Amino acid sequence: MKSFGQLWFSSLILAILLASCGPPTRVNLDESKQCLPTELTIEKTADAFALLAWDPGCPGTRIMQGFNIYLSPVPLVADYPGRDLPESIKPFNSKYYPGDTIGDLNRETYECEDIENATAYYAHVRVVYSDNTLSPPTNEVRIVSYPQGIIELAVSYSGDRDGFSFVENDYCRTDDIENDFYFYHLDGKDYLCSPVRLGPVSRKTVIYAIDPGQTLNDIDEIISRNKSSEKVLLRKGGNYILITEDGYPARLRVIAITGADNDRTVEFEYMYRPPVTDQSENSS
Repeated sequence: MKSFGQLWFSSLILAILLASCGPPTRVNLDESKQCLPTELTIEKTADAFALLAWDPGCPGTRIMQGFNIYLSPVPLVADYPGRDLPESIKPFNSKYYPGDTIGDLNRETYECEDIENATAYYAHVRVVYSDNTLSPPTNEVRIVSYPQGIIELAVSYSGDRDGFSFVENDYCRTDDIENDFYFYHLDGKDYLCSPVRLGPVSRKTVIYAIDPGQTLNDIDEIISRNKSSEKVLLRKGGNYILITEDGYPARLRVIAITGADNDRTVEFEYMYRPPVTDQSENSS
């Protein structure tokens, strides 16, 4: 006959085994130690690129796996303001983002690369906690990047980089039907020109010389107050607005003019602003 001690020990073992076979318990994280990200901003945009920054909202120690960055063609935060998201909504990052290495614990940044230019994205950030649950979202920001960068253009009819197509965002020849502008050198002067000067089948670009402080946001004022031309004098540091045959604007700034004769080149900083595709404007 078993003693009371043996019976008690057997009951304890049985209880442990039954408990281990039951459903897993969910760990309730201490909310006072959870990171709650806020203040999402767009720090910079470039060609197919945006730099996001936010406050991770962590109370000293970080109890989390990382961050998820969401880029959506339509706003999400208004519909999902809490901690839950449908499985169909995937983050832009393929793996949990651990954070940057800048060293400021109150500021995180993330580089969104290879996004579509002239396309609206709605971005927000959430923390992924150690139990795989999500934090509430940050505020939501609208991101639009545009084709921009540096163009080094050869003098007209000197090679295959003597024209540039804004639609293709690439070089072409001076007489290419997709070319939007070219330059030539005559009597010691450089000129920025519309391809229509080469013949009626070429694209017509109108050109405005502008002040250094004017941007593409001033396009209506520039058009109303300035006279357009199909040819303007180029100078180092000069600023110009071009309106393509499609009716879309680009801004050029001359960085440098170098070389002579067929080896002459002009280096431009540029931004092209075609119409933006925004799916939220068509959603109900």
